Amino acid sequence: MDDLIAEDNPVRVIDALVNALDLEQLNFIKSKPEHKAVESTNIEDKGGRPCYAPAAMLKLYLYGYYNRIRSSRMLEKECTRNIEIQWLIQNLIPNYHTIADFRKDNKKALPLVFKKFTQFLLHNELIGGANTVVDGTKVRAVNSKKNNFNQEKISRHLDYIENKTEAYLNEMDAADNEENSAEDLASKMQKLQSKILKMTNRKKFYDSLTAQLSGSEDGQVSTTDPESRSMPIHHNQVEVAYNIQCATDDKNCMIVHFDVTNDNDTKVLYSIGTRRQGSFAKNE
Repeated sequence: MDDLIAEDNPVRVIDALVNALDLEQLNFIKSKPEHKAVESTNIEDKGGRPCYAPAAMLKLYLYGYYNRIRSSRMLEKECTRNIEIQWLIQNLIPNYHTIADFRKDNKKALPLVFKKFTQFLLHNELIGGANTVVDGTKVRAVNSKKNNFNQEKISRHLDYIENKTEAYLNEMDAADNEENSAEDLASKMQKLQSKILKMTNRKKFYDSLTAQLSGSEDGQVSTTDPESRSMPIHHNQVEVAYNIQCATDDKNCMIVHFDVTNDNDTKVLYSIGTRRQGSFAKNE
């Protein structure tokens, strides 16, 4: 299989980079394989199958990142048919759930790999360190504007609920004074009580959002994607999104720093411009 991988294939760079890293020092967590129902075996008695080595999972993650294969299910499929991956991780076929858990369990360790790679580029004089270009791009979150709340929006909903509840109570009083049959009156009352109960439940929901706002630094709460925030995208257009900042060195157009923020470009320009200097610390 090694003959099928060219000497200048980028996959060899991924292999060499990960092999040179001390993953234990970077606090990578071993990935447990997905357990499946197995009859007539004592796998569970032995504590399950051995964990996947962090090096193999990191190589798979970096390969997917480099080749824009972000889906864990697609990466699992590539393990069965992609010769480069089979060479890279020695024919291992981790379950898609295991791949997703590796990314989830190593959120703090993965950025350190990027930092180590930047230091490697610096030591080999591939980064000049003199001039850096900083830019940002807005990426919409998986959270609609309807599911993003601030105090003004919550107060508007609570006022609506209060007005509708009062209107339903007035309707109930009016129904009592009308000359309707007992059956019609009971049916109308039941419908109005159902509507009032619905308004009561909605009020509880917005009250819980108000409580969450007290712990929010920027006065926003997103219910679908909690980390996303409402921000201006273009002119007067507002979306619930992230602002991805990237600092690139001018010598070979290498990325030396990146960050995902909830602020606009003006607010984060200084912090990104100064923090990228930490990427140039050779002995850090």
